[in-house]
Amino acid sequence: MSSKFEPFLALEASAGSGKTFALSVRFVALVLMGAKINEILALTFTNKATSEMKERVFKTFLEFDRLENGDDKAECKELMKMLNKSKDELIILREKYKEDFLRSKLNIYTFDSFFSQIIRSFALNLGLMSDFEIIQNQDSYKNFINKLNKEELNTLAYYIIQTKSKSDFLKNLESLYEKSCEIKIIKNAHFPNKASLEESLNKFISYAKTLSTDKNYQKNFNFESIEDFFAKPIICDLEKKYFEKIMDSEFLQKRAEFLQNVKEYFIQMENYRINILARLLAHFKEARNEDNIKQNALTFSDIALKCYELISDEANKDLIYFRLDGYISHLLIDEFQDTNVLQYQILKPIIAELVSGEGVKKNRSFFYVGDKKQSIYGFRGGKKELFDKLLKDFPQIKLEHLDTNYRSKKNIVDYVNEVFKDKFFDSFNKPNFTLQKSIKEGGYVEILQNQIPSKSDLYEASGKEVLRIIQKLLEKGIKLSEICILVWINKDATLMKEFLEKNSIKAYTQSSVALMDCISVRVLFEYAKACVLKDEFSLYFVNSILEKDLSYIELDLNRGVSEILNYLIHILKLDLSDINLIAYLEYASTFDNFIDFLFHPCELKSLQAQDDGVSIMTVHKSKGLEFENLIVLDRLSKDSNDTQTLMFEYDLEQGWEVRYRHSVRKHLEDENYNAFLMKRKKLQAEDEINCLYVALTRAKNSLFIIKNDESFKTFKSYFKDYEEKQIGVLENKSQEEEKLKNLEQIEEFEKFQKVNLQEIKIKNYLSSKQVHFGLALHEFLQYFDFNEKNNFEFCKQMIYKKYRFFLDDESFKDLFKRLMRLLENENFNKLLTKKTLLKEQIITYNGEQKQLDMLALSNDEAIIIDYKTGLNLNEHKNQVLLYKEAIEKILAKTSTKAFLVYVLKDKVEMMEV
Repeated sequence: MSSKFEPFLALEASAGSGKTFALSVRFVALVLMGAKINEILALTFTNKATSEMKERVFKTFLEFDRLENGDDKAECKELMKMLNKSKDELIILREKYKEDFLRSKLNIYTFDSFFSQIIRSFALNLGLMSDFEIIQNQDSYKNFINKLNKEELNTLAYYIIQTKSKSDFLKNLESLYEKSCEIKIIKNAHFPNKASLEESLNKFISYAKTLSTDKNYQKNFNFESIEDFFAKPIICDLEKKYFEKIMDSEFLQKRAEFLQNVKEYFIQMENYRINILARLLAHFKEARNEDNIKQNALTFSDIALKCYELISDEANKDLIYFRLDGYISHLLIDEFQDTNVLQYQILKPIIAELVSGEGVKKNRSFFYVGDKKQSIYGFRGGKKELFDKLLKDFPQIKLEHLDTNYRSKKNIVDYVNEVFKDKFFDSFNKPNFTLQKSIKEGGYVEILQNQIPSKSDLYEASGKEVLRIIQKLLEKGIKLSEICILVWINKDATLMKEFLEKNSIKAYTQSSVALMDCISVRVLFEYAKACVLKDEFSLYFVNSILEKDLSYIELDLNRGVSEILNYLIHILKLDLSDINLIAYLEYASTFDNFIDFLFHPCELKSLQAQDDGVSIMTVHKSKGLEFENLIVLDRLSKDSNDTQTLMFEYDLEQGWEVRYRHSVRKHLEDENYNAFLMKRKKLQAEDEINCLYVALTRAKNSLFIIKNDESFKTFKSYFKDYEEKQIGVLENKSQEEEKLKNLEQIEEFEKFQKVNLQEIKIKNYLSSKQVHFGLALHEFLQYFDFNEKNNFEFCKQMIYKKYRFFLDDESFKDLFKRLMRLLENENFNKLLTKKTLLKEQIITYNGEQKQLDMLALSNDEAIIIDYKTGLNLNEHKNQVLLYKEAIEKILAKTSTKAFLVYVLKDKVEMMEV
């Protein structure tokens, strides 16, 4: 390998620094170095990331030699540097490997997908068939309960009551199963003797009560339960003045003896609870395994667990890794900070083999990229510490940093540097934050505080500030669709959406749009339905949306559901990086039969609503995304309390740690227990900092932070220490920039739909609502049956469903009144009588395409009808005269007439031109 290429590399890449760029360039570099494409494996966490990576690799390989603003592309420069080759040499290498690259399948998978492939290859070893189904959930609770004997059922009931987990207990058990939590059985653990605890308590009270007659001192002994007693100053606060006279060595010794007895009681209780949990978890695993085999089905959690089970079996381990070693020569892993322990344990032997330089093949490589500061999925098991552990385990891996931000403008980058420079630390508690540079000048940052009047609530106060910011952005020429609001929980997103809509600001959350209402998903579904059922309506819908002339194609229904859909996506030329399309494909993969898939309603919500309003989402959902203008709100709701009775944490050295929580224990000077609580609190604080870092680094042009009023004390503010300020200038959106952007969009649209450029017009004088109103009216009439006139309600529902995010109830009411008035109009109906009706008819005339709303034909007459919802006679007349001229020349009928039909708010006007 070239000396410029680091075979074993860890890349720590801060926000906006180009992680996907680095990974895709390295993938292409491997291809140009002659690596067999089927021996390169790239892993990431989501289907969206997988699709983006595939697209990026393809584009980089095929287009790295193109110029960008008159200069070589960044990908080309990086490849030249990495491989120590000139541009011409790179092009020669690409031609050499191009055919193989285009013919080969790129092995870019999610962790789940890769693990499932391993499971299918060794399914019989696990008692499964290789065609097992992947399902969303597996309900093994009934089987689990049936496995418990009478003693265990009593133990389970007692455990639930004692731990106050109740209905949540089974969910907690499943969570432990999914995390592959290994709980060690503690020998000789038994339920502690509470009578001895009460005896020790009474003995201490009898002694202590006589030491002073001070009224405040005596209040220490007024309590109802042992928990109450441990909240008294005699246990938790000896600084009180009345203790000065009685606090001698004897008192302190007897108090210490009592606390030691209590401490031992709770340690015994903890060991007993852990043993019970270990027994119940073993039964649950057994029940789950039986259900998996019986149904020949696995969840994604099962897949990782089964994969680990396979490699943990010494009889299978060597064979599995030998096979993997034979076809994996190069491994690339994205977002490594989100890797969980199970994934790490499965991959570690593969990594060890690659970096050792031994095994079946030589000249192999390993690369991983991530950012520990963006580790925000600890609740799912992600362990950012694994990023550094890998470096420690394999010192031959070199660490490099990416410190240039290509996303955010300079003022935003500088502000983020200032806020977080002393917030991140390494394992030696030394500051560990790489200051970023920006290549884009400008940017705007504003930190402001909401004002909470006495009769106002926090949502309203924050909402008012959001409205002011939105108005300020609109005045600068910025569109609603270029604004995003980040909140902290889903409930806050919903409430903020409702507030904005009440104030006439269109907004959407990621869960407010049905997946089937996303245009890419709907087109795919309708075309699949058209091909299978020969449904003319569905085919017409697809052709009208894409402006194509597709016909039915024969599908091999014996193939897998995902394979058929991918074939249709190829035919339709849909964008595989569309996250809604990816979500739909993932949903489809749970079906074995294509007919079942077509007739099973999809209830999923869109991952990214396709709308023209303000986007509102949680910080966790925003990871990996970027926004032109960002508003980050302070917390609007109180955090849910961490009240789990049994607490779990994974330590990289010690494995799983389990602790039994009790309010008394924090007063017992139990070093191990208190150290565990401190570690847990530290991890939660780190997660909070990471979330704030992710939130603030999503902004590209402007960043607004709304902190809660300092007088608001109900719960802690995230931005309490953030100083109110303004940095930079909020610039007007450049009209030239907007025109260029529109031109780029038109060119892309032209390539995709093959429509002549002159047919695409940007009508700035029409509002978005007016445009959608007109589109809705035309689409209704396109699908309405003018012969039978029996599908008004059907068309009404279809239009409502499609345009409900663009039109309000009043607009719909107006629309359907106008349509009813038109369809009942006697003069209009006379035009259609005994005619063949061609709706949305496309004609070509003088090298241009024209689309007629309605063409009514008889043997000797042609009537052109053009619908309008607003008066603009001169422009409309010229347009329709051109249509008339075209039809006269093309059809040469005895009579050709053209009518403008104005479907107005209070009347229908027809004008012959």
